[in-house]
Amino acid sequence: MTNLDGTTTRGPAPSVTRPFARLAKLFTAPILTLLAACATLPAMAQPSAGATITFADQATVAGEGAVASAGHVTITAGGTYVISGQSSDGSVTVDAAGAGVTLVLSGVDVTNPEGPAIYVAAAESATVTLASGSANTITDGGESEYDAALYSDAPLVIDGDGALDVHAVYEGISSTSHIDIQGGTIRIFATEDGINANQDGVSRITVSGGYVYVATESGDGIDSNGTITITGGVVVTQAALVDANSGLDADGDVTIDGGLVVATGSTMMGSLATASAQESIVVDYGANQSAGTLIVVRDEAGNDLLTFAPANGYRQLIFSSPDLQDGVTYTVYSGGTPAGDGSDGLYADGASDPGTAVTTVTTESSQGAGGPGFGRGGAPGRP
Repeated sequence: MTNLDGTTTRGPAPSVTRPFARLAKLFTAPILTLLAACATLPAMAQPSAGATITFADQATVAGEGAVASAGHVTITAGGTYVISGQSSDGSVTVDAAGAGVTLVLSGVDVTNPEGPAIYVAAAESATVTLASGSANTITDGGESEYDAALYSDAPLVIDGDGALDVHAVYEGISSTSHIDIQGGTIRIFATEDGINANQDGVSRITVSGGYVYVATESGDGIDSNGTITITGGVVVTQAALVDANSGLDADGDVTIDGGLVVATGSTMMGSLATASAQESIVVDYGANQSAGTLIVVRDEAGNDLLTFAPANGYRQLIFSSPDLQDGVTYTVYSGGTPAGDGSDGLYADGASDPGTAVTTVTTESSQGAGGPGFGRGGAPGRP
């Protein structure tokens, strides 16, 4: 090797530290570690988008994340989509795997003659928000593998302060996962189950607020292959008086911790969870009662806690209210005359004539003095 001074030396060249080589060593290991970690992550959710969807003779989309074909719209990205307008041949399909999608119904009336009006095929979660003051209607038709007017293959939340009417040739609202109703005024008219969550041992239906009214022709009112939990709101659910259908039907627990609950139909397959935080009464009439036959539940002081004329025939009544007290005897009447105007069969002013007393029910705590429980009334003549 020739040195700078012109002399020559033998042997290996002295070591020279290159600054860029040192930097490369410093950064290479962390980068490799980061890349290895990224390789193990699940697929990233689709980027958030959002659009306004308007139904008319043709559906139109203003914004990103959705496309329209004639009257049918497909959403392919997460985000918030505001939907309005009217169509007699339209639908919304959500196909956004891994993404959270919110559909804001803001004055929409959509009928799909060949399947669900709203179908969530893929999403991490789906929320249907009923815009404040809005009136919305969805209707399905035909025969489809996805057999509900609102069908979801993802966990489904319904919230908001608007109204939604559901008209279904089979089921009204259905999910293969969970259904969580937090708000809104929802009326469901279905041939089969009104609300259904159908994953065995997993699904749960929760109502924590809002107003839910269900009337079916041949199915259960609310049916879960897992559990049903009601913690608030108003739930009026009427099953068909065929095939042992019930207003509340679950493979697991039916828990009522709050709210006003009125459920009629055939005899409930299971029973109310004894751990429920709110009192309930269950009345088995022993024989079928005609649709429209007034039910009155009156306390010992003569106050009417329930005045209700079911739209369907019934054999059993499940009633739960914050007004029910432990250890109190209630009288159940049948066939009377309501006072004032009713809404969905409920009369806020009670009964001018309660009719005939058919049984008495005393709520009895299953958790000791003062704890929640339920009372069961026998058939007329068998209190």
